[in-house]
Formats: sequence, structure tokens, C-alpha cells
Amino acid sequence: MSDLITNKFHFFEMTHSQKAYTDSSIIMKYRKCVLISYLVLKHRLDQLHQLQQSDPASYQYLSAAQEKYVNLITNKQLPNVHQQ
Repeated sequence: MSDLITNKFHFFEMTHSQKAYTDSSIIMKYRKCVLISYLVLKHRLDQLHQLQQSDPASYQYLSAAQEKYVNLITNKQLPNVHQQ
């Protein structure tokens, strides 16, 4: 993704095209959102791992609650989940 941003930005510098600048900006914002999502997920997984080590009973309760919640989700609630 970094290569794509670099190529778009170099194209913008050569042509001063507003579309290339807009595309580069959108891709950079998307990259930032992906990185933030990754950091949030890593933090949550680290917290779960600490909970698993310190209090296995609470961890089992949270795992069962999460599994129950996931099993209740239907395709109507997430209609676009299988799109690529």
C-alpha cells in the first residue's frame, strides 16, 4: 500500500493533477484507518491474553458470551460481509 501511495504522489508531483492528489489523500486516509484498526485489535487481544492468564473463569465467561453473540448474527444484519 505504501508503494501505491508513493506512486500516486509522485504522479501528482509530475502532473499536478487534482485527481492524483485526491486519490493519494484517500489512500493515505484508508491506510491510517487500517493501521488504527490493527492497533485496536492488537490491544484488545493483549487484554484478553492477560485476562486469560490472570482470571481464567472471567475469560471463559467472555469467550462463551462472544461465541453466543456471533452465533446470533444473521446475514440480514451483515448483508455485505461476503462481497469482495
